[in-house]
Amino acid sequence: SSMGRSPPPPPATSYDPTNPSLLQAASAIFAGAIFSTFPMAQSLGIEIKAFKCKDIKHGDYQCNVAMPLFQKLKGAGGLPDGVKTPQQVAQAIIDGVPVDNPVLCELTVNGPGFIMSRIKEEYLVRGVNEIITRGAPVKPKCCTDNDDEDKSGVVVDFSSPNIAKEMHVGHLRSTIIGEAVCRILEYSGKNVDRVNHVGDWGTQFGMLIQYLKEEYPNFHEDPPNITDLTAFYKNAKSRFDESAEFKKISQLNVVKLQAGDEECRKIWQVLCDVSRLEFEKVYARLDISVKECGESFYNDKIAPVIDEFDSRGMISVEEGGAKCVFVPNFK
Repeated sequence: SSMGRSPPPPPATSYDPTNPSLLQAASAIFAGAIFSTFPMAQSLGIEIKAFKCKDIKHGDYQCNVAMPLFQKLKGAGGLPDGVKTPQQVAQAIIDGVPVDNPVLCELTVNGPGFIMSRIKEEYLVRGVNEIITRGAPVKPKCCTDNDDEDKSGVVVDFSSPNIAKEMHVGHLRSTIIGEAVCRILEYSGKNVDRVNHVGDWGTQFGMLIQYLKEEYPNFHEDPPNITDLTAFYKNAKSRFDESAEFKKISQLNVVKLQAGDEECRKIWQVLCDVSRLEFEKVYARLDISVKECGESFYNDKIAPVIDEFDSRGMISVEEGGAKCVFVPNFK
């Protein structure tokens, strides 16, 4: 969330060789050319930022500011003599980019005024040589100049498989992307909390608890060796769908589990432990580090939150008795 945080600073108008960001480097070159060519642009409130080209055949980075800048300058009566189209604004910006700038080359106008560019080979060569010399890339600067804020905590919620179910490709995708994001943030100097919000709570545990009771009645003394979680879940679901009595008892188990019933909690713990062992095999193979903070973590926190909303008159009871909180201006 961006609440309580300062917005990222605008692109610098001069190239900073200590900042390894290609996006910031390209943005700085464009901003310098725009402000030197059209000084009024600094007071028009236009965001000046480079973007990665979607199609590499057109360029590496592009600047889309010529069109909105043309409209703003026209409205303010600030268009220079002879400049009558967004394409001419774009060409004027290109003309304002020094040929000997360290970052951009091959600047061209495309379509209604997009400025396309390539990154200079010598810029990339210098960057690679610095990595070789240093032994590691320069740490990127996170979106603020505030050192304290740069070291602030970041929560990354990823992986999040469901207890008593095997991971599927969606969980693997989240796991790998989440780990990559965490490593980049940590390398940048952020304090990262790696949160695994596992699905370890909910109505499905009623049927799983009952099925384990029936299949492993001696589970207290002889904990079951459940290696095929998918088969276990499917068998429990079949019993739930086929037997009205099993379904009724399962629903009562949910209530007992949420109320802290000792036997239900023990069975629930067995299911969680078995699942964790399977998850850890995947995490170990992929070298994933993550801290579990599942749905059950919030069980004892739900009632106080509801009470607080209720005491402030923010709860409305909807159809079926559902207690809802509506945020103004959002449907």
